[in-house]
Amino acid sequence: MVYWLIIAAILSTTIELAILSQYPDVYKEHRWFFEAINGFLIAFFTIELLIRLVCRPQPTQYLFTWQGLIDLVVLIPAWASLIFPISLMSLLWIRVLRLLRLVKAVALLKHAKRGNQEHLAVLSRLAPLFAGALAIKTGMLFLEGVGYWPRITGLETIITVVGFAIGILLSSRLATVHSRIYGFDQSIQSLTGSVEAARAYADSALLLRWLKEIHEIITSGGEDQGFSRWNKKLRDEASGLIPPAIYNSMQRDALYLLHRVRTRTPRVYTTLLVRLSGIYIFVLTATMPGVTGLIATMLAIYAIGGMSIIVNAMDKPYEVSDDSFVNADLSGLERYLREEGGYSFADLSRQHDE
Repeated sequence: MVYWLIIAAILSTTIELAILSQYPDVYKEHRWFFEAINGFLIAFFTIELLIRLVCRPQPTQYLFTWQGLIDLVVLIPAWASLIFPISLMSLLWIRVLRLLRLVKAVALLKHAKRGNQEHLAVLSRLAPLFAGALAIKTGMLFLEGVGYWPRITGLETIITVVGFAIGILLSSRLATVHSRIYGFDQSIQSLTGSVEAARAYADSALLLRWLKEIHEIITSGGEDQGFSRWNKKLRDEASGLIPPAIYNSMQRDALYLLHRVRTRTPRVYTTLLVRLSGIYIFVLTATMPGVTGLIATMLAIYAIGGMSIIVNAMDKPYEVSDDSFVNADLSGLERYLREEGGYSFADLSRQHDE
């Protein structure tokens, strides 16, 4: 909760700066309101700094960290602006320094994500892009307000067409990887059913251990630490006992799973999509003026960047990582191996019993 309060306060400073630079008449008309918000924010961040200093065994050490330096660079001019009367233009330059706090917002968002909030996984990965784009675009709003940034027109159609093309590329790839991960889940269930049917004809322990080796290849990202040996043993000892339809189904599903866990989308496709998306967002940021451009940039980063992250995550059927949030469902396979074979998956460690 504290993280979110600080992030909200940081974002509110950028909104205030945008209004101050783009709508100076509105600011002058309601100056008492914006000055009250400004005073509250200065007091809020001052209290935050004091709390950080008090909670440290050696308070002065925090002032020499990158976060402490940002606090000092922002707060000292802010307090000076409250004490000494300054012009509206000087006030603008002082408040531009607040954009440095966006770097802190990125770090705070990563801390908030660690609190088992899975819905923040995509947002936390996009946080550096959001912070960078927000800082650049707010700075551009300031330059537009003082007349130092040219207004570029005539690119609206190009931006629309390119954005539509990127959307088509992302949606087609999303459909492809979705069908792959769905087929991956289906093959797992089919393989489990085939092994259960084959146990009536061949050594049950051998079949379960063979199935366990497939599970370990999936969870290890494709490393073969024993499957080839156990597959050969299964072929030598059980292929003649298991009906051909069941045995062939087992091998087909196993080979498909091994192939999918080891293959990725061609790199050239990903490279093209990343470069095209980056150029598109840059052009959108640089050419679309005003607060409308700021909102459009944020939405473009969230839509294009979020879809790209999800697609790349789904391209890997299974990944044992704290940052992984799209995985194939292995719960049925693990439950079967746990109940029928007595295997444990608490730590995904291998069992080297022969």
